[in-house]
Parts: sequence; C-alpha cells; structure tokens
Amino acid sequence: MDEVNNKLDFKDNSRFLDPEELIDQLEIPSSAVVADFGSSSGFFTLPLARKMNGQGKIYALEIVKEKIESLESQAKLAGLFNISTSRVNLEAPGGSKLPNKCVSWVFMINMLFENKNKKQVISEGMRILQDQGRILIMEWERKESPVGPDINIRISKEALIELASVLGLTVEKEIKVSDYHYCLIFNSQK
Repeated sequence: MDEVNNKLDFKDNSRFLDPEELIDQLEIPSSAVVADFGSSSGFFTLPLARKMNGQGKIYALEIVKEKIESLESQAKLAGLFNISTSRVNLEAPGGSKLPNKCVSWVFMINMLFENKNKKQVISEGMRILQDQGRILIMEWERKESPVGPDINIRISKEALIELASVLGLTVEKEIKVSDYHYCLIFNSQK
C-alpha cells in the first residue's frame, strides 16, 4: 500500500485534526492580531491567514529555523502577507519578543508537550494578551494512540486546567477537534 493510501485509511478510521474546521468554530474577526506559538511550518497559521482574508496580523513564532523558512515560502506562494515570522524561545521571559498586550488571540497548538517550562510559555502568552483576549491551547490527549508523542511527555487536560487556573486563566470553552487531542479556550480572570 502506498503512502497516500495509508493516510486515507488512517483518516477514514479516526478523526484527526482539520485546521479549517477548528478555525471556522472560532469567532476571530479578520482584523484580529494573533500569536501562533510554535507555529511550525504553518499547519494552523496558513489557514488562519486565509480565513482572515489577508487582513489583521498573525505572528508565527517558532524556534526551528527551517520550519520558519518553510512557512515564509508557503505564505509567499499563497500571497498571504499578514504573517510575520520570528525565531523565538518561548520558554525565556519575554521570549516572544512581542510587546505587552498586543494580541487578541494566542494559539498554542501541540507545542506545550515539547516544553519543559510550560508555566513560562503560558505566562508569556498572558503577557502579550490584550484584555478580553483568549488563549487557545490544543494538546495531545494523555492516552495511548497510534500517532503522537510519547504519552509520558503529554500534559493531561486536567493538569493543564490546574496550571492555567494557578496563572489566572479560566476555561471559557472546550472544542472537540479530533480523537487524539483536546482543545480549550481560556480567558483571563482579571
């Protein structure tokens, strides 16, 4: 069986991430300013930029240089000029290199499991978040699955909610996104 058929069989047997489907469920105006923490090669950044019709601003923040270069190339080919990329270390204080309260949304999609200092990453998201802003965090369910990172480095939904609460965030909404992930939208308790 070739690689394409493997992907189709996998997708037919379980529900995996569909970035457009998730983005369609969010009330993000085309004029929004969004920070995509750990944007990788743009799996969510590019569909979001298209949904925003090239308006607003998306800060695609990533530590891996090659992933940034790939995202920049794809955005250019697609004619999406509302994306600004930066190579950053989100585990460092001020690591996003963005000013305080400059974004209306922060996306943290499948990236916390890769960070040892999850508290600092979330705190950095809160620092750059405007009043009334939201943080969307999607992570791998902490259960055995045929795909995804080792179960021991995944953060459970309960542990994430507890950490976010300690930092002053409240769960506003949970969205079902796949058979392997959970997705929570947080807002500040301020």
